[in-house]
Amino acid sequence: MIKLLCLMGGNSLRKELYDYPSLKVSASSFSERRVAIPSELLYYVLRRFSDTDNGNDAFLYKGRKLIGIDGVNFNTALNKDTPSFMPASNTAKGGYNQYKATVMVDLLSNQTVDMVLHPISKQNEHADAAFMVAWNDFLPCIFVCDRLYSSYPLIADFQQKGLDFVIRTKQNNGALKPIQALPMRGCRCGTSGPCRASPSPAEPSRRCPGR
Repeated sequence: MIKLLCLMGGNSLRKELYDYPSLKVSASSFSERRVAIPSELLYYVLRRFSDTDNGNDAFLYKGRKLIGIDGVNFNTALNKDTPSFMPASNTAKGGYNQYKATVMVDLLSNQTVDMVLHPISKQNEHADAAFMVAWNDFLPCIFVCDRLYSSYPLIADFQQKGLDFVIRTKQNNGALKPIQALPMRGCRCGTSGPCRASPSPAEPSRRCPGR
């Protein structure tokens, strides 16, 4: 049953069971048995599954994993009595059920490393990312994050655990003040500290000669 959970795609439960004939069970029975599986066991299976590529150089960048952090919204079956229900008068059913997942993904092996899930009304991607960074022990890796994660607390969490990271950030007044103060340099300029890379070849006079 756990193997099937790991292999499931995005189809209905009936379709998934139909495509996995070795498990002869009805959809209702499967749901009842699924509830009986401890969440800690499923988390352990997920972590072991994501660790199966350890030591495979094909999934490393210069000896390190590349781990991306991003958020994704997804809808579930309509149920107005659950915390994930969001009222919406402009929809035919008066609302929808939606969750926010903040996910760590190994970018080279396409495997999920960790994930935090909340009803969309309680989403907090900064806190979820910080929790996963604090909770896990990481092999040598580089974190890659979008501009949403450009925040002092998360950067401090990375630095406290000695983790390397690349965070896309806003420019000029939209950036964090220390980033605004950095000179405009190409990221191959050989500096030992952080540098502020120009976004495109459209500004050649502000780019590093090494680029």
